[in-house]
Amino acid sequence: MKRLTLLAIILAICCNTFAQTNLVPFTPPTEHPRLLIRRNEIPALRERLKRPEAQAILQRMKNLTKPMTDDERKRYDWNTTSPYLKMRGVTTEAQLDALDYLVNGNAEAGRKAATCMLDTLKRTYFGRQNDLSRPCGVMVFLGGLVYDWCYDLLSDTQKKEYIEEIKRCSNLLECGYPIKNVNPVNGHSCEYMILKDMLGASIAIYDEYPDMFLSIRKLLVDEFIPIRNYFYKGGMHHQGANYVSGRFVSDLFCQLILEKAGAGRIFDDSMQYLLYEHIYRRRDDGLVLKSGDCYNTPLPGELQTDPNSMMLASSMYKDPYLAYEFQLNPKVSDQYLIFDLLFRDFDLQGKTPDDLPLVKYFDTPYGSMIARTGWGQDAAIAEMRMIEQYTGNHQHHEAGSFYLFYKGPLAIDSGFYQGLGGHYGDAHNYCYHKRTIAHNALLVYDPDEVFDENGQQEKAGKELYRNDGGQRFPKYGRSPKNYKMLLSDEYTYGKTLSHWSNDDFAFVKCDITKAYNPAKVNDVKRSMVFVNLHDSKQPAAMVVYDHVVSTNKDFRKYFLLHTSDEPQIQGNVSTILAPGTRGGMLTCTTLLPEKAEVASVGGPGKEFWVFGKNYPMVNKKTEVIGDEEGRWRIEVCPSKSSEEDCFLNVLQISNSDVHPEHVRHVSSAGVEGVAFNGKAVLFCQHGGFHTDNFSFKLPTGNAYKILVTDLKAGKWQVTFPNGKKAEKEVGESENQIMMEGPAGKYTMRRL
Repeated sequence: MKRLTLLAIILAICCNTFAQTNLVPFTPPTEHPRLLIRRNEIPALRERLKRPEAQAILQRMKNLTKPMTDDERKRYDWNTTSPYLKMRGVTTEAQLDALDYLVNGNAEAGRKAATCMLDTLKRTYFGRQNDLSRPCGVMVFLGGLVYDWCYDLLSDTQKKEYIEEIKRCSNLLECGYPIKNVNPVNGHSCEYMILKDMLGASIAIYDEYPDMFLSIRKLLVDEFIPIRNYFYKGGMHHQGANYVSGRFVSDLFCQLILEKAGAGRIFDDSMQYLLYEHIYRRRDDGLVLKSGDCYNTPLPGELQTDPNSMMLASSMYKDPYLAYEFQLNPKVSDQYLIFDLLFRDFDLQGKTPDDLPLVKYFDTPYGSMIARTGWGQDAAIAEMRMIEQYTGNHQHHEAGSFYLFYKGPLAIDSGFYQGLGGHYGDAHNYCYHKRTIAHNALLVYDPDEVFDENGQQEKAGKELYRNDGGQRFPKYGRSPKNYKMLLSDEYTYGKTLSHWSNDDFAFVKCDITKAYNPAKVNDVKRSMVFVNLHDSKQPAAMVVYDHVVSTNKDFRKYFLLHTSDEPQIQGNVSTILAPGTRGGMLTCTTLLPEKAEVASVGGPGKEFWVFGKNYPMVNKKTEVIGDEEGRWRIEVCPSKSSEEDCFLNVLQISNSDVHPEHVRHVSSAGVEGVAFNGKAVLFCQHGGFHTDNFSFKLPTGNAYKILVTDLKAGKWQVTFPNGKKAEKEVGESENQIMMEGPAGKYTMRRL
């Protein structure tokens, strides 16, 4: 059955791929220009350039034509890409001169652009090492742009020289040319080098040299399009909150370049909504919820935005919500100003997200949910992360984790990706930050588990992997190379079993057994319910229920809760204050396991502790960077060894001067749940689904809003404490009944 399901998925994807018939036979038009603009659009561009918005962009570009001063040169690290991407001097000057010829027919400016850009291409060499190859791609694209826009002015000799230099500079990129080093799932080949730089140049030189375009077209049809469409329909970016900027923006460039050349839109229309993830992540302090490898984010009070992607996507789709995000910071990067000039929709008005639903579900391959109590100041936000397919690279091993924010980060992602001497692949990144132990997730610690089965750390001569009791490394940490591999069991981490939301509850349940080594677990399921309390002083809560079965009763299990500052623990109640002075607080009440061991880990020398060893940032110069570093965590463990354990934790979000509601445990045959603050949440006791009759009793108190989860789809009859009966239809994938009623006994009968 599993094989048939996988086959059906693959066939559906293949059908979707072949449906992209507009690109399969497409070749660039015979006329020039055809890169970013067509001849019939030039009169409209001429008028557009008179607008004050366009004049402001042109002025920015003119300012960039000035050579760097000695003081400016001293400020740059010339071993990084940043100096080359500032577009100072000839690179911007050539664009403006080519534009002058295109719009005004200034042949002198066009010949100058053609000569200067060709000379620059001939002197282009930034090295082949990783990021240093990226500026070569910028030159490849600009070479193609000038070639296309000034085509009528080029001699046959110049055309041949341009093509040879474009090919040479393309070969300096990580993917090489002819293209050979490509991973269409993630990595640098998913960024500008193919999807913008080489693609743009290949369209420009197609008549004289078609091979480059044809090879890229094949890659798009066979690899990039089906994988992108799969991700887009999930509505989230698989590489996290930061890398959406460098990678999704390249997809937008790709679609825009091909659409302007006449190929139409090559990606699924769900592409429009991927950046809504960013809207839902927006915190009221100007930052966004962390996810995946994140650079050192701005300090609270600064704005964390992605103007390049937001400008392109909002203009392409005429989307006012994305336009609003762009208008928060409308400064497009220097290397993309030509796109800003040509394509920004100057008339599109931004619209605040106030009328968007407060809960968004992100479908396969994520199965995650972001829930909010509002869009304004002091909104509480929860992310419930369920990973169905693991993609590697900048994604973390965090299936089933969560993140909570209210007046500051409360339940956080711990560690740093880069900065302060750290880097991708260092010990902090691989042994802590990327690992399950750095997240609000579950550990099952087998002391003999080995994460370095392929001997990678021995080859590297350093420790790259450590047993943190967390989730496994598919293929020793390597990313999937293609779509078939991505969908394989090796890269399958879980499956979302249920999801549903209304104004009061947001619920998601996932089976994440496959995320862990099968030698240590037989079953791992996590259910999370976000409860909107509609109270300005105590706005929300989250109920987390876990069912874990290990293969050995002595494998210790951990529920983790990461914090910025030291938590206060009294018995089964842990209190966490948000950093800063705004007064946010999180109160965690542990109801299961009974007599649980609740302890804090952290502080000096143990900030990034992994079972006996700390992994601090390398060459750390300062004590704190923002609020996202994390130096403490709470560990909840069973006090007795057992193969099967359940965790039940209630996390109440409130102001620090509010005494949280008393949480009462609701337990009966086959049922585990909680009652607090006029809400009740019930789960199936052993992580499965109710298929037979059962009952539960709610404690004395006011009327409750009740969410009963884990119900098999079909008709159910509810008998209320007063004897009244009601029939409810339970839908597939929702698996819940939400109702209101008093304290007392409830009976659930499947019809």
